[in-house]
Amino acid sequence: MQNDDAGDMPVTVIGLGLMGQALAGAFLRGGHPTTVWNRTAAKADRPVAEGATLAASAGAAAAASPLVVVCVSDYGAVRELLGALDGVLDGRTVVNLTSGTSAQAREIAGEVARRGGTYLDGAIMAVPQGIGTADAAILYSGPRQVYDLHEPTLKTLAAGTAHLGGDHGLSALHEVAVLGLMWSVLNGFLQGRRCSGRRA
Repeated sequence: MQNDDAGDMPVTVIGLGLMGQALAGAFLRGGHPTTVWNRTAAKADRPVAEGATLAASAGAAAAASPLVVVCVSDYGAVRELLGALDGVLDGRTVVNLTSGTSAQAREIAGEVARRGGTYLDGAIMAVPQGIGTADAAILYSGPRQVYDLHEPTLKTLAAGTAHLGGDHGLSALHEVAVLGLMWSVLNGFLQGRRCSGRRA
């Protein structure tokens, strides 16, 4: 499966916190017509000023593009969002960049499939300022042919883009593993600084 129109593929970003705004901005800079929606409409002001189109509802936002990127607070919010997308996802791909567990990722994949869509789960390994640069990495899991179809568009968000496998839970698993290592290293560093300060 090949995507010959990746250069100008329309995309939708749902969820406009700091990370969601960064994702929308990267798509816009990459030349993708971008539709956005957020429960609090004022958070769309910056993407709209940069050229995004604000949808009137989550359903209208999802209907506007073949690729729907979701980045919200947690998987509970994703489930709530999917309830508003009945009858809209047929033939569309949902890319969920919300942090959660492997079990939650598999559950959401099933919810999207029941609504006629395809699903990729993703883990962002970057701060918002890094999105769209060589410093960003995003890991994806889900059907390989779905990833291959959208890979050129997803590379707009991060130079370090990788597909981990067909199990939707793999990206969440890797994110938890990396964060566990990161926090262990940081805690060790902080403890070392504290102890060295006492000796001084």
